[in-house]
Amino acid sequence: MDFRRNSFLWFVFVTTVLLLRAGNPVGAGVFATVALAGRWAYFRITQGPPPTSDTLLGAYEAPPPPPAEEALKTEWITKRELGILAAVAVVGGVLYLTRDKGGFIHVVGSNLHVSVDDERVEPLHRVDRHLTYRVPSGSHRVGLYDPAVGGSGRRLQVDVREGEAFMLSTSPDLCIVQVDMATLKYGQPLRQDKVALPVLARFTEPLTPVRIPPNAFLDVAELPATHSKGPSPSLLTLIPCPQAQDDRSAWDAVRTNIPIVHVWAWRAGYTDTQPAQARETPP
Repeated sequence: MDFRRNSFLWFVFVTTVLLLRAGNPVGAGVFATVALAGRWAYFRITQGPPPTSDTLLGAYEAPPPPPAEEALKTEWITKRELGILAAVAVVGGVLYLTRDKGGFIHVVGSNLHVSVDDERVEPLHRVDRHLTYRVPSGSHRVGLYDPAVGGSGRRLQVDVREGEAFMLSTSPDLCIVQVDMATLKYGQPLRQDKVALPVLARFTEPLTPVRIPPNAFLDVAELPATHSKGPSPSLLTLIPCPQAQDDRSAWDAVRTNIPIVHVWAWRAGYTDTQPAQARETPP
């Protein structure tokens, strides 16, 4: 038995299975295709023609090399085979580059324990209390536990497609609001419509994942220094759900919970003078 040959095949088989179990069928197919094609090419290059009865018995002397014009007919790697190998490599590369990269879930909390389909996951990025996790495309059970919130944790169902990003609430008592930062952070004039408050949206169902809008951020430290072209930067933040029932109470909660927003609001000309408490996020 050729131990090295079988070890390589076992390695390819086990790695392919692990990639499939991790929810990456495209990566598994690309890996298996490239690995087996590479092994085939290696053996074609490094091994000569199979022995015959004459060469094994030593009763036959190898014929002289073929004429130059017939050399291509006797090469072990022909142009056709090189073309097949190149096509496999190209197809494998295209499949790899176009593979489904999954989406993201975002949470804000302290010492969070996050699981996806009952398996603990580690954050891909961390900015202060804002944590980002990559998840494969599809429907997943997400478990959240924040010791600062208490309780036994919570479970949410999240259906993620490639490139999508969702913010999740870590508590049934905390809802998400979206605040326009164009005036507050970047000094643009106050809006002249009937709804002068900068509250863009209120999400009052804490069990429902919130799809993150374009150019929205989850921490004031993430806001860009200047406002470039495109959608106005906004802030997604958590507030107690009773205060998320209308724009006025939601705006008061945001100013109370995030002192720098209270300062920006005063500078921008908002007249509400409710004092800000010394905490950055809801308890």
